[in-house]
Amino acid sequence: MFDWTSERHKAPDIRVQAASRFLFITNHLLRKHTKGGIFQRLIKIDTLVTRLCDLETSEPRDTVFALISLSHDGSASNSLVPNYTKTSCEVFVDFVWYVISSSQSMDIILRPWAPRTVSVPSWILRTGASDQSRLMFQDKTLNGIHNHEIHSNPLYAASGRSSPSCRIYRHASSYALETKGFIITSVRQTRGDAVHGDVPISWGALAYREKLWSFLIGGKTLEGLPPPETWRAICETVFAEGKHYWKQGTHDIPVHLTELIDAINGSAHDESRLSKAFLASFPQTENLLPFLEGLRTCTWNRRLVEISTGNWGLAPLSTRRRDIVCILMGCSLPVVLRPKGDLFTIVGAAYMHGMSDGEAMEGLREGKFALRDFVLV
Repeated sequence: MFDWTSERHKAPDIRVQAASRFLFITNHLLRKHTKGGIFQRLIKIDTLVTRLCDLETSEPRDTVFALISLSHDGSASNSLVPNYTKTSCEVFVDFVWYVISSSQSMDIILRPWAPRTVSVPSWILRTGASDQSRLMFQDKTLNGIHNHEIHSNPLYAASGRSSPSCRIYRHASSYALETKGFIITSVRQTRGDAVHGDVPISWGALAYREKLWSFLIGGKTLEGLPPPETWRAICETVFAEGKHYWKQGTHDIPVHLTELIDAINGSAHDESRLSKAFLASFPQTENLLPFLEGLRTCTWNRRLVEISTGNWGLAPLSTRRRDIVCILMGCSLPVVLRPKGDLFTIVGAAYMHGMSDGEAMEGLREGKFALRDFVLV
């Protein structure tokens, strides 16, 4: 059996990743004259901000302001004119409202991009150590980045491609975002965390429950297509020991996905730690690699949750029992919210099997759910 207990693969330096992304964007996504001058900017401001949010800046407001001149649309917006008399929170609120209004999507409230040193409402997600590490794979995350624009072609359509219905207003000493949506379920229990590409082997028990193997990869390939049936056997082999740990409740050992992917690509840090017998069990590694990449992407810093309907979800690491799962109009994925009296705070986006591609909207039309207002603070 493959030795799952080997030392965890070390993630690459995130600062190097961010600098490389910035060079790629400035060198390849700006059209220049032969003399070097820029004559066309190809990327919208929301994509630049969310893709370069881990670049360090001494001035938090420059998270937005420094990228306006590089963007396709930022300079044309009156609300995004650099104005350092505004607080960082005011600048970020203006940015969120501009993105929602211009894209007709609410997905910006589900993506971490604001500096973690700034005090902001929960619907302006701040970056953190785990969020920054996840940016290694941000081009193909559950939130639906596709090509160069984060809203151009999301992989999921939990709210049925509906348009946002929301407003932002002052609340206490900060801001509130009021939006329409509906509650679909609540979190019944959590079943472990997948941190930095290490997936608990017990999660493999789901691979043996009719069709739930596809749940672990978000129900789709990274290109948004139905996963091939051949991936089921791959999933079962990768998690061959999963049922034992699930039933016995013993110490759950991780599957080191990055380590496996590096071994297939021939770039493993220490190949002696990798079982040749394990990789030899897959005669066609071209089928293994896309599965492992999809599994790593969809489970990166995710918590396995069981919801009240009996379904399963991949939710943010901070998700707790009794958090509620909602569909917010204009969001491409279900959203985990935490009640706070009559108000709510955002925990983050989640993949809920059977509820992430518009299925819940059908329930709304049939009267199973009730549309209501949520005030997010």
